[in-house]
Amino acid sequence: MRCNQRMVSGHLGRVGKSFANCRLGHCLCRREDVRRRRMRLMGKLEPADIDEYYEKHLPYRTAILLAHYRMTREPWTGDVGMLDACFVASLVTGRLSLNVLGVGMQRGKLCRVHGRRDDVDAEDLGGKFIDLATLPASDETLLVGFLEMANKAAAHFTLPTDHDWERTHEAIIRIHHYLRHSLYGHAGRRLTDAIP
Repeated sequence: MRCNQRMVSGHLGRVGKSFANCRLGHCLCRREDVRRRRMRLMGKLEPADIDEYYEKHLPYRTAILLAHYRMTREPWTGDVGMLDACFVASLVTGRLSLNVLGVGMQRGKLCRVHGRRDDVDAEDLGGKFIDLATLPASDETLLVGFLEMANKAAAHFTLPTDHDWERTHEAIIRIHHYLRHSLYGHAGRRLTDAIP
């Protein structure tokens, strides 16, 4: 018995582009199903997708990570609202960068992040996760404080608490360091966005 629904050929073989599963179970009914099947069979990203992350998405996020740091190298005379927005964006992007590097926080301690199936992380991009077992205690303390502030002051509405905001730029510089070495360096790529 043959499937009578329209099929399309692709690099994954014959993948259905139909509106419902056929009686034989050959066809996939939605584009998301095709993506999920590709991720399961071939890995999350193809080489062209990885190149796109290094050429577009990562430089864009790195610029956001460093924006507040760069804006405050000299006394700021512009709109304070823009400066505040860049500060919050730097926090959220720093948190995202640490998650990409496999680092999260649970109960006040750094832990390995296990993202969702469709999250892209350092290993998907040819890099490696930060080794939490060999992370210097000073970096661990710095990153825990940073993540706590990013979680409570930027990513969620919470009750007011004090944060060590004066160490934010120090944490951002360390995150940039880990992006350079654990992601770009391990993948044989060059991070061109240098810290002034």
